[in-house]
Amino acid sequence: RYDAHQVVRAEVDTLRELRTLLALGGDVWSESIGLGSIDVMLPVDRIGTLARTGIEFEVMIPDVQRLIDEERSRIDADGIAGVGFFEEYHQQDELFAFYEALEESRPDLVTSRSIGESIEGREIRAYTISGAADPSSVPGIYIVAGAHAREWISPATISYLADTLVNGHGADDRITPLVDDLAWHIVPLANPDGYQFTWDSNRLWRKTRKANGDGTFGVDWNRNFAAGWGGPGSSGNTGSDTYRGTGPFSEPETQAIRDDVAANPNTSIFFDVHCYSQLVLWPYGYDSTEPEGPAGEIHRNLGEGIAEAIESINGRIFAPQPAHDLYLASGTSLDWAWDDAGVYAFTYELRDTGEFGFVLPPDQIIPSGDEILESFLYVGEELVGSSALVEFPDGFPTVVEPDTNTDLIVSILSVFNELDPTSAMVRTRVDDGPLVTESMSLAGIGRYLATIPAASCGAVIEVEFMIETTSGNTIVLQSETGPWTIDVADEEIFFADDAEADLGWTLGLPGDDATTGVWVRVDPNGTAAQPEDDASDPGTRCFVTGQGSLGGGLGENDVDGGSTSLVTPSIDTTGADIGTVAFAYWYRNDAGASPNQDSMPVEISTDEGSSWTTIATISDNAAAWRLLEIEVDLSGSTTTLVRFVASDLGDGSIVEAAIDDFSLTTRSCPKIDCPGDLNGGGQVDGGDLGLLLA
Repeated sequence: RYDAHQVVRAEVDTLRELRTLLALGGDVWSESIGLGSIDVMLPVDRIGTLARTGIEFEVMIPDVQRLIDEERSRIDADGIAGVGFFEEYHQQDELFAFYEALEESRPDLVTSRSIGESIEGREIRAYTISGAADPSSVPGIYIVAGAHAREWISPATISYLADTLVNGHGADDRITPLVDDLAWHIVPLANPDGYQFTWDSNRLWRKTRKANGDGTFGVDWNRNFAAGWGGPGSSGNTGSDTYRGTGPFSEPETQAIRDDVAANPNTSIFFDVHCYSQLVLWPYGYDSTEPEGPAGEIHRNLGEGIAEAIESINGRIFAPQPAHDLYLASGTSLDWAWDDAGVYAFTYELRDTGEFGFVLPPDQIIPSGDEILESFLYVGEELVGSSALVEFPDGFPTVVEPDTNTDLIVSILSVFNELDPTSAMVRTRVDDGPLVTESMSLAGIGRYLATIPAASCGAVIEVEFMIETTSGNTIVLQSETGPWTIDVADEEIFFADDAEADLGWTLGLPGDDATTGVWVRVDPNGTAAQPEDDASDPGTRCFVTGQGSLGGGLGENDVDGGSTSLVTPSIDTTGADIGTVAFAYWYRNDAGASPNQDSMPVEISTDEGSSWTTIATISDNAAAWRLLEIEVDLSGSTTTLVRFVASDLGDGSIVEAAIDDFSLTTRSCPKIDCPGDLNGGGQVDGGDLGLLLA
């Protein structure tokens, strides 16, 4: 029992504080152990000791045993009779009876198989839901639930998903094609021994039930996979909740998943569903990197899309981030699925954020099921639909010279579909003219050469791209808001800087209060939150918020304690009316104690810094450089300043920012002389007639 136990959330800032916290002997509820926020269950008599250490903390669950007792009393009193299946949690025999009923009701959709046995001899089963004549011929989504025994919401939520897929087939126009065109492989309970133990003996048990030979029991299922096995975030101590086992795949429960994924080579994407914290994670957990090249961007794009889909249902915010943004954790299924199985991989941490933790009330099963269902429907549509990743290796031109064709290199990569490179097209429209479609030529693997047609000064060119999959689907590629647009104009450069030389920027202003992470101009040392390279090609230097050491960890020398300002030199803008501020930026604020709470305002001053106007607010996270252009009013100005203010406010999060390739320009078209335009208004009208008759 857990009488007189509380769960606290501690804010650990140093390794010394971490060692002090762990020395109190509590049960860590967080997925991994490291600096930052950690949830720990402690006996009440040690809370005072924790307070005396000076470590900041708050009580999340004041009485753990009361939650467990209320849960058990409810289940014992109500049983299952008369209660809807998704209104209560279920023992494993009831879970499997539910899946067997799905199979019996729709044998045309549901098939089952045994994929192994647990250490205590319980069967580990998998179910495939598919309307395809041959499920092995269509892309597969592989979903694992119940890997950590105490996380009851995981198998409950995935059972809701399975039920909706089966019963929605033939009745729901959105679900039916996703069942027909995909194979949904579901493992409802990956750790059956541990799950049963949480019902019979210890509600908060996490691991498997292997006897380790020294009086301890259990291996952490999610530290026993081969990728990075034995590394940080796992333990060789058999009594630890993160005990990794004697070797990679030493346990039959992880061997079953490894072998079944290998037996289903149609698997395209892998999900391991856990709780709690409301997160969407992608590789890597074993070090502070992400998959290289387009694969990293695809993981990030999918992860952010998943989080948006979840939020769209009940408003619950799930933070999308690489797994190491929490802490390093080695030997996880997530990293194995990408590194070894070669499929895109994600881990869900379901509801909640600590109010109930692992003892989540059953009235949250259906809301959790609804939001996670939506996320899987989004993934399914990405998997079978027409989606691809488009990039511009040399940048996208937002302004081009009048009356001149412009060549543009376009990179198009499909996430899940094979593309027909001979079908690549660019489609343009000048002002309100007709759409013009032209073929693009190959310029390398996945790269194409597009020609943007010449247009007269003042015109706007809309641009989009098209390509077909080998199965005949046409993919139309646009920006997030529609076709890309290009202004046709003469461009005057007031100021441009690629940060390779010191052109007089101000790094820090009076009143800045950041204690670390102050702006510097350097060749950056990359971390998970800070770029390794600048945005320029060629080039090495950029402005970043603090320079960490080579090989430094997440958040080393990031912005802490307040704000730091980066200001351009004074730029002569005499005679300008409308200008364009353009720059490359890198921004991360999605880790630490208050992720996604900070932002970086971009401000402009035309009175030498006496007053400032915000022209943009940057808050989007990306482990990549992004470009931004902002139209600004410069009328009446003689000089202009632009500043970037990076801050870490409130509870303290990981904040890193970088700026490169800054420019301030103006765009114009030459005036065409018109003899009748006497007043210079740009057209012949009554005013000109009045001057003529005066």
